[in-house]
Amino acid sequence: MAGRKSDFTLPKFDDIFSTQEMRDEEKLSKIRDIPIDLIDDFPDHPYRVQDDEDMERLVESIKERGVITPVPPSR
Repeated sequence: MAGRKSDFTLPKFDDIFSTQEMRDEEKLSKIRDIPIDLIDDFPDHPYRVQDDEDMERLVESIKERGVITPVPPSR
């Protein structure tokens, strides 16, 4: 029986140990709009936003021209 192909296939691991709802969720887009009031504060976050004159100029520049180059990390 060498060379004979079978139509038999085994289910994937994820199909056995997940629900249909979980599999459907995996097919959806991963980008979500979240209302800002649902975002929790993260006090130990390593980056800080400095709301100063430089930030105001950056905001105005982006409003006028868009993002031209990536912003370097602050020190």
